Amino acid sequence: MEQEVYIDLLFLINFSMDYLCLYICGKVLRKKLKLIRLMLAAATGGAYSIISLFFPFSPAINLIIDALFCLVICAIAFAEKGRRISSTLVCGFLFVGISMMTGGAMTAIFNFINRLELPLDSINGDGISTYLFAILAAVAGIISLKSGQIISKRSSVRECTLKIRFCNQDFEFSALCDSGNLVRDPI
Repeated sequence: MEQEVYIDLLFLINFSMDYLCLYICGKVLRKKLKLIRLMLAAATGGAYSIISLFFPFSPAINLIIDALFCLVICAIAFAEKGRRISSTLVCGFLFVGISMMTGGAMTAIFNFINRLELPLDSINGDGISTYLFAILAAVAGIISLKSGQIISKRSSVRECTLKIRFCNQDFEFSALCDSGNLVRDPI
């Protein structure tokens, strides 16, 4: 079976989606975003999508290589000196989740538009125009970003320093402000 692939479009689509997902990932993790690093990471992802066409391996090996490239992309975008590799792993998992969420949102929106049977020239068969792709990507990106912000706000932990004086000695602890069962703490 032969399939025609336009590598310029493949690169552009993957670059765009990787950039969007890396941007959202950085916002959710509250990372300092540097345009050049995001673009370099997204370009690496776009190049990998093309290179992977020429090296078909078994699905298991492809999955391993995909995971490694995901970590490389996240390291290019967010790695900092003195940080543990586990922070890159966290970025990688979040990047994959955001990619799945964004792609899923785009697919859902596209399927919804198809079901409406609108007379759009942009949709022919299962292909979409570049403009419709850009609109779907933007809407899916906004959905992913807002979802990530909601999750980030709900999972944020407030910390405080607790100072106790006991028998003329001062003790200092790091404490978490917990409002379990909706009881409000005074801090």
